Amino acid sequence: MPQTQLSQEMRKMTQPKNRNVAIEPAMFDEATRTLTLSYASQEPVSNWGEREVLIISQDAMDTSRFENGVMPVLFNHNRDAIIASINKLWIENSRAYATITFDEDEESLKIMNKVKSGSCRGVSVGYKPKIYEIVEKDAISAEGISGPCYIARKWEVLEFSIVSVPADPTVAAGRQDGKETPVEIIVHEEKEEEMRDEEMTLEEKAREEAEKTKLASERLAEQEKARMEERKRISEINTLCRDFDVDEAQTQGFINENTPLDVVRSTILDLERKSKEGMRTSKVKMGADEESKRSAAMSDAILLRAGIRLAKPADGANDFRSMRMRDLAIDALERAGESRARHFTDDELFKRALTSGALGSVLSNAANKSLSAGYAEAATTYREFTTIGNLTDFKIATRYKISAIGEPTIIPENGEFTYDKVSDEGVGVQLQTAGKGFTYTRQMFINDDLGVLTKMPAKVNAAFERMKNRLVYDALATSTLYTSGQGNLAGTAAAISVASVGAGRAAMRKMKDASSKAILNVAPRYIVVPAALETVAYQLINSTADPSGTNAGVVNPFGRNTLIVVADGNLDAKSLTSWYMVAEKGVVDTIEVSYLNGVQAPILESGLDPDVLGWKFRIYHDFNVKALDFRGLYKNAGV
Repeated sequence: MPQTQLSQEMRKMTQPKNRNVAIEPAMFDEATRTLTLSYASQEPVSNWGEREVLIISQDAMDTSRFENGVMPVLFNHNRDAIIASINKLWIENSRAYATITFDEDEESLKIMNKVKSGSCRGVSVGYKPKIYEIVEKDAISAEGISGPCYIARKWEVLEFSIVSVPADPTVAAGRQDGKETPVEIIVHEEKEEEMRDEEMTLEEKAREEAEKTKLASERLAEQEKARMEERKRISEINTLCRDFDVDEAQTQGFINENTPLDVVRSTILDLERKSKEGMRTSKVKMGADEESKRSAAMSDAILLRAGIRLAKPADGANDFRSMRMRDLAIDALERAGESRARHFTDDELFKRALTSGALGSVLSNAANKSLSAGYAEAATTYREFTTIGNLTDFKIATRYKISAIGEPTIIPENGEFTYDKVSDEGVGVQLQTAGKGFTYTRQMFINDDLGVLTKMPAKVNAAFERMKNRLVYDALATSTLYTSGQGNLAGTAAAISVASVGAGRAAMRKMKDASSKAILNVAPRYIVVPAALETVAYQLINSTADPSGTNAGVVNPFGRNTLIVVADGNLDAKSLTSWYMVAEKGVVDTIEVSYLNGVQAPILESGLDPDVLGWKFRIYHDFNVKALDFRGLYKNAGV
């Protein structure tokens, strides 16, 4: 092969690749969210315009990423879309198989349901070749594979994905990343073959072709014999296990682990002998409901141990309350079938517990319950006088002011309707997303540190509440909302008193609609003040007599809680003297806090972090704060 052509081939071979296979529907177990699939075979496929074969054997395949707990299951090779964990890998009949368990987050369950319905059955393995053998045209490899083709003698499994493109073994694979890996190339030289061909007589050529055909037939016969022996082994194992009531999981284990038939017989006889001696032990597989209850109990135990009070802890939480995180991980792994969990090092225990999903749901449940506690932790006041809005997407939505509806027009006989241009009074509202992320690391696990699970989510939630609170008071104090021409800014700045509050109430009642004809007659419901004026405001609103009157018998028209006092320190940063009045919610649109589809709490998502040995959490919140109409607001700059 010319050097320039060989260089081009080497560049193509160094690229990480993907190849597709199909999921068999019968391999999916909905109850446990597990899926058994074949992700690679020795069938030739077209890759970079050439036929390529992956050798499927223990020596050829490098699965160290799985053994190190960093091989993900993705959707469409998207590294940010981890949808499942890998439970087991094995090789059977020259095919690579895996059993995976789908995660419980919304996106993973969505892909799982597509697999269940049959609309998404493609599997694509991402791999990097390490040693390639080039088989030229008319040549045959040691396995009986005819050229021209490339045989990957050594290759590394990077990940595999559930893919939306239907499985097609002839589809060319695309790149997965831009990194190149040195590849050893084994080339059958053409020149020697050509020279030998010229020297060979027709009889010698015929003899060689016959020998090649014979070798290929012998290899095919050996492969067929091996397949027949494997079918026979599986059939006899199934018969033995059925006759002796061996459970399905153990039966499948014998088959998947290539256990010899005589070893299976010995194992079953040993179990039978122990059962007769009254020592039979049966492996109980917990149902989905029991696993969910146990996970909830473990999560509540973590919160209780951290000193968080729960109104009604999950049943069994006290049984786990004294257990360290290491003990919880061992318990979770043992119930998932890992008999040697107690013998693992801390690093191995943490890795297995997370990659198997046994501990992940416990961590997620604990963090979610901690998240809800943050709402009470944040001392906010904005909800007192703001309204709640709902948005269905992130596009700009228009809010039409209630006051934009003008006074109805008298229609004479045979007259026509007039139409208000309410769009002139519209206000654009658009959602924004805020978020925080953190990771539960192996160091926290080894140190039995619970803070990131029991305190961090609550503090993040409280931070979101304080952020919304600040934005509301920023909107309330925005100077462009208040002008004397609009009637919502006091002409003369004054301290809080019966006279100044009365003047503000009168101004609000006289505010007009968009047509400037109808009086809205809006009365204030809230008096909103900085912390510096809180005492003065409470004194006015709770006193039956006018606090500024010289005669104690002068009635206070704002006494007996006619107004609700809302005091917040965010206003002190704006002004220590300014105070505001706000109309009742819904009477006039004042300040709205909008949420995506009405979800007023932050959302917590979690999963295995492929870049760091840990369990990753991210909390995000979709909301917007917007002042809609000046007519329900009044400001006095104070003195």
